[in-house]
Amino acid sequence: LTVTQRQALDWILEKDTTTNACEGETQITQRYALANFYFSTNGDYKKDSSWLNSNVDECDWTGITCDSGEITEIKLENNTISSGFLPTEITKIPTLCALKLFNNGLSGDLPDLGDLTCLNYLDIEYNMFTGTLFDKFQVQLIL
Repeated sequence: LTVTQRQALDWILEKDTTTNACEGETQITQRYALANFYFSTNGDYKKDSSWLNSNVDECDWTGITCDSGEITEIKLENNTISSGFLPTEITKIPTLCALKLFNNGLSGDLPDLGDLTCLNYLDIEYNMFTGTLFDKFQVQLIL
């Protein structure tokens, strides 16, 4: 496990009192993916008061939009995230249709977002990502 994966797993196992694995894998997968994103960006948000609050449903975390308990949008535009990367675990949210990370300080290689078949809105402009946007389409990212 990477450091951020370990941090996310530790949070799920030791601090998250809301997640109930008996209720299915959607919630635990979503909370793990978001926790991994949080730790991958050092929790460096100007609007992070609800993130990783174990008493708050992930659908009520700042910048998260859900439909029937499933995440459809992550909207953290202009959030002064000054460091970090987009972890591959974000691709484990199959209902993610919009990813809005405009004007932050994210960097590194983008994970392959090609498996996010619902993704129809992607705004990652004004970050420092490198690599290929969608490997299966071979669209080169130049931002």
